[in-house]
Amino acid sequence: MSSTATCPELQPEILNLIIDELHSFRPDLKTCALVCRGWVSQSRSHLFSRIHLYQNNVFPFLALCASPHSTIPLARVSDFTIATNRCVEGEPEDKQLQDSPAFDQLLTWRSPHDGKSIADVFRHLQTLSLDWIGWRTLSETARSVLHSAFQTVTELRMWNVVFETGDEFLEFLSSMICLETLCLDGVGLRAPGQASTMESNVFSSHFHTVDLKNLSPDHSGRVIRAITPCPSLKNLSVHVCNFDDMSADCSMAVGNLLVSAGPSLESFGFYVQAAGMLKGDVDLGKHPS
Repeated sequence: MSSTATCPELQPEILNLIIDELHSFRPDLKTCALVCRGWVSQSRSHLFSRIHLYQNNVFPFLALCASPHSTIPLARVSDFTIATNRCVEGEPEDKQLQDSPAFDQLLTWRSPHDGKSIADVFRHLQTLSLDWIGWRTLSETARSVLHSAFQTVTELRMWNVVFETGDEFLEFLSSMICLETLCLDGVGLRAPGQASTMESNVFSSHFHTVDLKNLSPDHSGRVIRAITPCPSLKNLSVHVCNFDDMSADCSMAVGNLLVSAGPSLESFGFYVQAAGMLKGDVDLGKHPS
């Protein structure tokens, strides 16, 4: 009589811990992802934990996601950036920078095989970064998708994003039901005098941190007022290049945001880069000649 010995199988939890030890060794992680389907998710979670797309990479990325053999949805992507500030050779000027349709294409995409959307691809997303996005490029379909696409996001970072109105700005923020941290860097409202008619307190009780960078004396005041009051605010930091960037309107808006935090506020930082020549070790803005 002959007996066939079977190799003992490791529990998935133990296998995941072993793969986790390889987090800094990309060649080994790629090999692990090819062993069997059961190893794909944990391997991909390290290989593709962060994805950064420029506007000219959106179509290839969506084509990859649309493949019936795609393992991107298994990667549990936690950090995603889409940027449209790369000038693409041969692309018309009106399709570059904040007028690029890349974000709209990403939001309205549907897989031809199983109908999955970008929300299915990024269902584990925690950090979302939007760079050089113009909200006027978004179709009605894209705007509706926004309300469900990024509900797991806890940190939102926006750099040079332009909204048409304060209502657009707040509608987007209100869709982030798990948001905890907000970084606004050069964010503005295009329509002069258009603040918001919505209720400003759109944040959940989990929200606690605001980081304001590159404030504009002309536009930042309206953006800050749109997120005021913020009674759950614990941490506020303000970064400016020069004191001149803090107009009276902007200073008042920051002050009102601070006051609205009340007893929940734990830390406040104000940072001046002082990009110009220092006079007497201090640059308080533009000095008369």
